[in-house]
Amino acid sequence: MPREEMHMEKLALIVLLDRFADWEIGFLAPLFHSPDMAEPKWRTMMVSLKKEPIESMGKLTVLPDSAIDDVPAQFDALILIGGQSWRTPQALDVIPLIDKARKLDVPLAGICDAANFLGWHGFLNEVKHTGNAGGEMATYQGTKYTNKQDFDAAARAISDKNTVTADGASSRHFAEHVARLLALYPDAQIDEWAVVHDIGEKAYFESK
Repeated sequence: MPREEMHMEKLALIVLLDRFADWEIGFLAPLFHSPDMAEPKWRTMMVSLKKEPIESMGKLTVLPDSAIDDVPAQFDALILIGGQSWRTPQALDVIPLIDKARKLDVPLAGICDAANFLGWHGFLNEVKHTGNAGGEMATYQGTKYTNKQDFDAAARAISDKNTVTADGASSRHFAEHVARLLALYPDAQIDEWAVVHDIGEKAYFESK
């Protein structure tokens, strides 16, 4: 049966590797779990290389919902969270899932070293993007990156051609760009959320 897009939940896969950067998912994850979310609703599946406990850089233990080899054949977004494991040989096991996301033409997002990982493996060669360091994308050993001209060093996060990238100090901006790309909420509601987190609740409500 064809998917009834306006009446079914959409699925976002969020990839967490061991020693993931916990602050980089902190703003984003709650946005998928609010009763105020726009239609169609979204749900998340936390994915790692194996369905075994992993530890964040802040020593938070997470049990993934799925091993990377067992994710559903159909999904609606792929989000890669940065951390200290994207330079390991094991991280290469994520590439087939990224290839699948590209074939499905679903939104793809990466922050911090996960954004650099996308660059190293050629997934940013046709999109405007940012990340931790553009020069590093071009000089990393074995890199397939050929798009230095579209790297924006000044941007906290960028959305272009169904792709979001951000540097590791910009988790709030990353969450905002992903929320807009996936249309999790109306733009005006995302605008308000962003301002509150930029200036603080007290200043925001005193300005109303």
